Amino acid sequence: MANNDAMICEICSGQHVTKPAEHWCPECEEALCTECLTHHSISKYTRNHKVISVDYYKQLPPTICKITQHCDEHKKQFQLYCPCHESFCCVNCIITSHEECRGLMALDEFVKISKNSVSIWDIEDDVNNIRKNIQLVVEDRQRNLKDIQDEKQRFDEDVKSMRSKMNAHLNQIEENVNTRLEDSGKEIQTQIEKLLLTLSERLNGVKILEGYVLAIKNYATDIQTIIGIQTLKKGDKKTERVHRFVCCRWKSATDSFEI
Repeated sequence: MANNDAMICEICSGQHVTKPAEHWCPECEEALCTECLTHHSISKYTRNHKVISVDYYKQLPPTICKITQHCDEHKKQFQLYCPCHESFCCVNCIITSHEECRGLMALDEFVKISKNSVSIWDIEDDVNNIRKNIQLVVEDRQRNLKDIQDEKQRFDEDVKSMRSKMNAHLNQIEENVNTRLEDSGKEIQTQIEKLLLTLSERLNGVKILEGYVLAIKNYATDIQTIIGIQTLKKGDKKTERVHRFVCCRWKSATDSFEI
């Protein structure tokens, strides 16, 4: 019988009655209700069968549930084991397929020998060892993931710290440059203002001199003009000195405008 979620009593079902089954007989391969289990336990042919709960039966793997205790061909229960074919046999199988086979064993004897050679406890130990190994691998990989996360966090913190230091350094450089620019600008501004003041004063003198030249040219006598020209030539040399002074001051002011 398939391992379904809902199981019904097969004996009752054969009588067209639907009743839920609470028990399972592995040898009969039938689901039984409580009432049918009572008759099953009393019957001469089934009283020694080891009945289990349906809940326990449902815990078996599907591959195990598919293993039958009866011969599919003859519909009879297995009674013998053939080592030549490595298969279970019913009494009819011996006649049809195993007449020449030797070493046939009673099923009970074969089960007893098999249980001694293959222990379910060994398989359980193997499964437990596999589970432990998998758990160790999982724990190791989880530690690796945590290490990666921790390393990433440390890297992020280092980058933030480095960026903060670089920003502070760049801010300091910017502040120093701005300070020097401001100081240099103030110094050059002061020099230019002084130079402009000097030039303004000299320009006023030049304008007065231009007025003198024009007046001499238009209104002075010949003697006044000759003497005046000699006087103006002396003044022209002074004007040249003023011109050189102004050029030097201008060059000095522009050269100082450096960072």
